[in-house]
Amino acid sequence: MMASWAVQLVVLLLAAYGGYALGEGVNNHQLIWAVFGIAALASAWGLLRNSRWSQYMIYVIAAMLAISWAVGVWRLTAEGWVRDHPGDAMLALVPGALSVVVSAAIILAVFKHFHRSRTEVTR
Repeated sequence: MMASWAVQLVVLLLAAYGGYALGEGVNNHQLIWAVFGIAALASAWGLLRNSRWSQYMIYVIAAMLAISWAVGVWRLTAEGWVRDHPGDAMLALVPGALSVVVSAAIILAVFKHFHRSRTEVTR
């Protein structure tokens, strides 16, 4: 069965992020980046094969991206950067906020893919 366009887009995004993170991990000798890259690539492969285990890895990756952005915002706020440079801060926070929205959309798409209603499954 062919995956929906939303699931195909999630696979593409996960694979792109996985390749980027793995490359950053190798180039900068950062194990955590490499681990997340490998996990994202494995999750994309699992989702493409419709393996149920992949949804949990995707949830963790998306949640960790959102949490890391929130921690970064908190640290910058604690250092006073947001207060001292409000215009620059708002502009700098847009890409991270967009990644949080994309992460939430990915979680929703993956959840819907694996938890379809009974009537959708029987069609």
